[in-house]
Amino acid sequence: MLADRLAFNTSAGIQVVARAIAREVLERSATRPRELTLTGQLVVIVNEGPLPARLSEFLCMYPNVVQAMVGHFSFGEVLYRVKPNLGGLNPDLAVGTFMGTSGSLHWQHFLFCPAEGSFFADSAPTGALKQAIDKLEHFEKWKWLPDNRTQEMKDLGVDDLGRHEGIILVGRRDHFCDSDRQIIRSFRERDIYIRSYDWLIEACIYVDPARNAERGSTVHAEESL
Repeated sequence: MLADRLAFNTSAGIQVVARAIAREVLERSATRPRELTLTGQLVVIVNEGPLPARLSEFLCMYPNVVQAMVGHFSFGEVLYRVKPNLGGLNPDLAVGTFMGTSGSLHWQHFLFCPAEGSFFADSAPTGALKQAIDKLEHFEKWKWLPDNRTQEMKDLGVDDLGRHEGIILVGRRDHFCDSDRQIIRSFRERDIYIRSYDWLIEACIYVDPARNAERGSTVHAEESL
């Protein structure tokens, strides 16, 4: 039934074939904006690169995708979608969550790398992934923070600017082998988390109105925090 749309050799592996079919279906649906789901919009952006500015714009437009992605669901938390000037870091997106118990902010700084390409060579990060890691490792956060509190932080009366994590989005999950995953895990001790774009897509699926409509939910991706 799909022969007139897409043909693929199964010797390439079932995951490759499945991704090719999914991409074809979603890209065709992109030509019909009324039928394109929230997740479909995100997949189109990811397949086109993604461009960091376009991905940041999408996440700021649908803040509950960000909320699902970073795992903050409790009442009383405040989510800031801002891009602070951090000197040499300049994250593509920064999310700061006010932690009421400790009176501090938990910052997560996002850097968006390509979704396709080679990211490891000779058991080490390479290319765009290595550049993103270098940016995070050279971020002098404790030197920058004391003199650069935003007005929002001042209004909250936050004295402790809290914990900082770097999150790098790169590639797709099936791009990485076991040795790549071991390297990825080793960076967690440095508060650097390397995630595939599948992580973001799954967060989008969780809040997608089309998915929730099937469950009879009234959740809307456009609602504000």
